[in-house]
Amino acid sequence: MSVFETALGMRGMGLALLALAMALIVAAPIVGQIPLGLAVCLVGLGLVERDGVVVLVGLGIGVVGVALNAGFVYAIVSGLMSLLHLW
Repeated sequence: MSVFETALGMRGMGLALLALAMALIVAAPIVGQIPLGLAVCLVGLGLVERDGVVVLVGLGIGVVGVALNAGFVYAIVSGLMSLLHLW
């Protein structure tokens, strides 16, 4: 029995997929959407096939996608803040 087959593990995966889906909603065009969409697909495929390695790879890609989106948001906010200081 793997960690993902327990009730607590499935709830954790549900929360992880919810977080990835929420990040996908506000993702940057093209650059941020591809890794997050791939992560959601891999996690779902790994859960259906009961393959923990695919789930972990999907979660790893999801972390990279969230980091890319956080960097994109930081760049936009810092650019706007520097623009407002010029006025």
